[in-house]
Amino acid sequence: MSGARLVDRLRPLGTAIAVSALHLSCGGGRSAVELKAQSSGLELASLQAPVSSEVATRARRESCPRGMALIPARTGKEAVPAYKRKTPLREFCVGSTEATVVDWGDCVRAGECEWPAFEGRLYPEPWERMGTATWIMGNPAMPINYIDHPTAEAFCKWMGGRLPTKEEWEWAYASARADYNVPWGEYHLLPEGDDSPNALPKGPVCRSVEHVILRSMPCPVASNTGDETLQGIFDMSANLQEWTSTPFAETMFSVGGDDFTRKGRFIPNGGAFPPHNESASIGVRCAAQPRK
Repeated sequence: MSGARLVDRLRPLGTAIAVSALHLSCGGGRSAVELKAQSSGLELASLQAPVSSEVATRARRESCPRGMALIPARTGKEAVPAYKRKTPLREFCVGSTEATVVDWGDCVRAGECEWPAFEGRLYPEPWERMGTATWIMGNPAMPINYIDHPTAEAFCKWMGGRLPTKEEWEWAYASARADYNVPWGEYHLLPEGDDSPNALPKGPVCRSVEHVILRSMPCPVASNTGDETLQGIFDMSANLQEWTSTPFAETMFSVGGDDFTRKGRFIPNGGAFPPHNESASIGVRCAAQPRK
């Protein structure tokens, strides 16, 4: 039976089967498959059954809430020095930026949040706060600051998420790469303890510069192109420190990252603070589990 007649007989079973039959009947000749596909107005790409990894990855990425990026899982068995090995982590979503003034405004209008009060319990004094409070600067893209830990938790819950754990935060900071120490790669310390040139970002980062007066305020989110992870997450190495859900020493919670006043080395470990600490240098970035 000719290849064309075989195709006609098998067409009711599906185009892919018919074309495969033609391929076999012609001795596996690619030109025959191409010829039949063209004559029926088909593209060869449409005959490929497996879904591409790019499509699958896009589908997983779209499983995150709006404004969040998907962070791949960590096996805990990556081929890195033993001292760097960490516990396994499931994939998770994390905010592409810190929570902004406009995000907070939405929460206020929903009746679930309040604007931080100037009459605070902690340093700085109200008149000092006036110069660093991002929500009075008139720029909705500024990251919200002066947020304590319970307020950050409540905000993320309202957003349909949660605070990230410290390990999740650091995994996202490292671009989900076991061999990365900073979002843009691995750095090595020079003998004097400074960052080596290959450790430095290729664009601006919201932090103070050596031998220059300290920055007085944070930057609008995602405005510094040098501070971006492979997954498209901005401002993890500077701008604001960010609350996590991980307790520290029973009476405090860990924060991730450096703030806008930082100089010198880039470090993911931002330390820890009491839960009711309110500061110009602390904000929030929410996390969530991917939708199934």
